[in-house]
Amino acid sequence: MQLSGEITLAGSRAASSYGAQVAADLAGELAAAGRTVIAGGGFGIEAAAVRGALAAHTPTVAVLGCGIDRAYPAAHENLLARIAETGLLVSAVAPGTTPGRHRALARHRLLAALGDATVVVEAAARSGALHVAAAADGLGLPVLAVPGPTSSVLSVGPHRLIRHGATLVTSAADVLEALAPAVETTAIAGA
Repeated sequence: MQLSGEITLAGSRAASSYGAQVAADLAGELAAAGRTVIAGGGFGIEAAAVRGALAAHTPTVAVLGCGIDRAYPAAHENLLARIAETGLLVSAVAPGTTPGRHRALARHRLLAALGDATVVVEAAARSGALHVAAAADGLGLPVLAVPGPTSSVLSVGPHRLIRHGATLVTSAADVLEALAPAVETTAIAGA
């Protein structure tokens, strides 16, 4: 599988129906546009993003917080198997390694590093998705965020990112427009 124009989608495990729909739509449209969608294998926004990319019949990448030989969360065993059929399961830890909270930061850094940019769909004030965004920013990669309802605690993270310079996006077209120069520069640098 050749990766080109990879986009990491991150967000809350306790996603709202709005956030899950936005993540699935973004992922599906980005995948249909030839971009590789990268997300974790967890609940919420990650699962919605992966399902959106799979629905577009394109490979996707799932970054796990455990060894690639483990289905975590266990409820996603079938979803992870579908990803492995056409895409990639990757991890910062060795096979056989069990999941744990202390492995989250390595997973977040890997999620950020694999994408040409990170899009945060929903995130509460202390969400791991904000760690992914911070890691992307630390690597000099673009951070984009989807606004949400002002009354939702899951909008706090994206709104904070936007206030601090993240690009506001509401569609896959916005993401592609924001990244056009970055993807072209990456392609030229790799030539």
